[in-house]
Parts: sequence; C-alpha cells; structure tokens
Amino acid sequence: RPFQHVVWHGSASSAMAVQTGSVEGNGSAEKGPASDSEFVEAFADRVGRRDYSGALALCRERLKAKPNDSYALELRQTVENFVDASEELEAQQAEREGGGEDDD
Repeated sequence: RPFQHVVWHGSASSAMAVQTGSVEGNGSAEKGPASDSEFVEAFADRVGRRDYSGALALCRERLKAKPNDSYALELRQTVENFVDASEELEAQQAEREGGGEDDD
C-alpha cells in the first residue's frame, strides 16, 4: 500500500511530502546494498531528520547498484527540488529583510 511521509522544513507553510509508494509492488526482489524496504526506511529516516545530504547520498549509493531504479531517481529529484526551493525561499526572505534596511 502506498504511504506518504511528510517532513516539515521551516514554517508550517512549507512542507516536503515524499510519496514512497508500494514497496512490494515495484517488481524488484533483488537484494543490493539495501533491500527495497530497507532503502525506503533509511531514506525516510534521513528525510525525517532533515538530513537531505544523507538522503541524496543514499540515493546515489542505490543508483550505483541499480542505475535504472526509477524509484530512487524520483526520490533523488524530489529532495533536490525541495532543497532548491528552500534555498530560493531563504534568499527571497533575506532580500526582503535586507531591502527594508536600505530604505533608512
């Protein structure tokens, strides 16, 4: 069954939702550096701790073992998009805060 893991970053208005999908239904019975369920658990743990670089490293490791793993590719892209959006939001907030000081 699909489930969703939500991680709050910053304020309550900005959240990253990671759709982890069905672990058993992705057609992979192969054991690599981590089984599918171990990979999902490890990824969710890192994202839950806001360890986004760790989550990306886990995806890179998974993709080395399984280069065509579309699931790992999607999770990696989701984290990258979230981190980029978070950095952009922080830059915009800094601009607004800095803009008010220049009016003195």
